[in-house]
Amino acid sequence: IQLLDKHAIAVLVRLLFFPQVLKKNILSKVLVNLSENARTRTDIFNLLLGILQDGTGDLSSIDRSFAQISFRSKPSAQATPKPASKITLPQPEVVPELVAQRCLDALSFVTGANEASSVFFLAEQELPAGLRRAPSKKGKGKEKQAPQTYYPIVLLLAQLDRQSLLRTPSLMEAIVGLLALVTRPLASLKD
Repeated sequence: IQLLDKHAIAVLVRLLFFPQVLKKNILSKVLVNLSENARTRTDIFNLLLGILQDGTGDLSSIDRSFAQISFRSKPSAQATPKPASKITLPQPEVVPELVAQRCLDALSFVTGANEASSVFFLAEQELPAGLRRAPSKKGKGKEKQAPQTYYPIVLLLAQLDRQSLLRTPSLMEAIVGLLALVTRPLASLKD
């Protein structure tokens, strides 16, 4: 049974990115407990990976990413999306690193505490609705659209190519640490 819907999960994930998170450890433990449910774990990871992929470039991409999270996760009963509140910090150049660090910290904490989390990164996953490509209009008739999939570990490996993350040693350590946690089950396959 899934305890929270996508909107509630998005609210919890957004709490990770407030500049002064007083009870970050408690919030991380809540995410670990929620990730015991496979569907909730998928939602949490898809949100965090989406932010890590799309929202760590500059301030406008961060705002866009948070607005998409808020819009995508709201129940369909609401017709007009409200703009997401902006994160404000005294030093704007620090914000992308802060967002990436919080994403990586949360992913590492949940993956380290929940063994089933590693399997998420190694298995093929369906692409979340907000990240899917629009279907091409080639051909006639109604063709059934095949689900678009991706491997989350490939997304993590792609982060190693981003210059903005390469410049910050703590982010590189966090990515490498997360990759080590995620690939831990592969060592048992070798035996």
